[in-house]
Amino acid sequence: MPEILIVKECFGIEQALHQLTALEYSCTAVQNREEASELLHHQMYDLVLLGIGHLEADLLWIEDIAGRYPGLPVIAVGNVKDSGERIRLLNHGAWDCIPSSCSSGEITARVKAIVRRREKYGER
Repeated sequence: MPEILIVKECFGIEQALHQLTALEYSCTAVQNREEASELLHHQMYDLVLLGIGHLEADLLWIEDIAGRYPGLPVIAVGNVKDSGERIRLLNHGAWDCIPSSCSSGEITARVKAIVRRREKYGER
């Protein structure tokens, strides 16, 4: 069963959480990066779904996670102003960046696609 860590729930992520749980994904939701970092230190996850709050702090956190846990996908979801901010997120280590205007169905589909690729190629 894929293990998903969800950080900073927002509307789209909350709905995706329900859809992923219905698909038998194991989802752990926390409210901040500090809680997420503590869990990542003790448990292995297949993917992190990060709700973007403060862009600069989130960029640093994503970069830190990418360095500590190479191969752990981080999908950033949030109210990102423009393509420049999405590019920054991707360049700092996010595997995908989803605007908050996307449906929960699209968020769920992107999570499933990354988990499926990781399972197919034996990455974990």
